[in-house]
Amino acid sequence: MLSQADGIEFGEIQERIQLSKSALSKHLSQLIDAGYLTDTQILRQGRSRQLLALTPIGRAAYLAHRASLEALLAGTD
Repeated sequence: MLSQADGIEFGEIQERIQLSKSALSKHLSQLIDAGYLTDTQILRQGRSRQLLALTPIGRAAYLAHRASLEALLAGTD
């Protein structure tokens, strides 16, 4: 989801994965602290929203993880 967009609002992520606000917030905070995500506050329709996006480090980690999974599925290393 995040790998295919410049940024996604917290509410959209929550809606798509059906996780409670507190649980999602905890997971996202860990990814932000690790440097994998950025967290920006934006205004949309007069309301403050949290916009999340992959950092270059986060995108590289995601792509490496995805490549490892694809290699496992293909039966190669």
